[in-house]
Amino acid sequence: VSSMSIIWNLMKSRLYTYRIATLFFAMTLLIAVVSWVANVYELGAVQNLLSAEGIRWGLSHIVEDYVYNPALGVALVLLMGGGLFVYGGAYDAIKRICTKGKWVSRKERRALMVALLVLVVYVMLVLLNVMMPWTILRSITGTFEGSPLFKGWCYVASLGIGLSGAAYGCVSGILRNDADWVMAMSKLIALNADYLVTLFFVTQFFSTLEYTRMGEWMGIDTQSLYILYQAVCYLLLLFVLIVRSKSQNEVK
Repeated sequence: VSSMSIIWNLMKSRLYTYRIATLFFAMTLLIAVVSWVANVYELGAVQNLLSAEGIRWGLSHIVEDYVYNPALGVALVLLMGGGLFVYGGAYDAIKRICTKGKWVSRKERRALMVALLVLVVYVMLVLLNVMMPWTILRSITGTFEGSPLFKGWCYVASLGIGLSGAAYGCVSGILRNDADWVMAMSKLIALNADYLVTLFFVTQFFSTLEYTRMGEWMGIDTQSLYILYQAVCYLLLLFVLIVRSKSQNEVK
């Protein structure tokens, strides 16, 4: 494989997200211009984003809207747990066994058994707390709606993945100290930093769409717009992870 091919495969997944970020930035600018034109010609109840009031709104909401993005916290928490699983070595060992038919060393087999045991015990504890009435994972009324499990599902999932990955890393010797743990937890976040940047532009697009009332003007109600907003955020994360994984496999 030529050096140019390797560079292209490594950058291809990032080019997708770079272009998506550029697309949403361009659409946000388009909304700003259209809102100004619609406001000048009094086309519906569209609010002008380029007015003094619109600029004040933007400056006071840009950071807040991004911080409260529905996918931002979920992505960061899942990537931390996933980082322990991937860079602790468990993912590579399982992949070698399942896709390449290669056997692993005795030390790796022992690490996989410990990781599996940790995961099974963790899942059993979660299931016991879910199935038994009036446990800490249920709401104060004993239901799942509004329960800690319902609100913190991403942390529960990330913790299970992270603990099993950390168990493998410790037994195999890949994760030797707390610095290795923190480094592993941060690597997937660093690898997918472009998603976090793209998410910023996605957030600004939907925020301006709501503020200018362009969504209502186009016949999209507020609830449908919010559902679309969440879908785009989560599907974009899934898309980035799949494309990036595929590109890394092509390099290998």
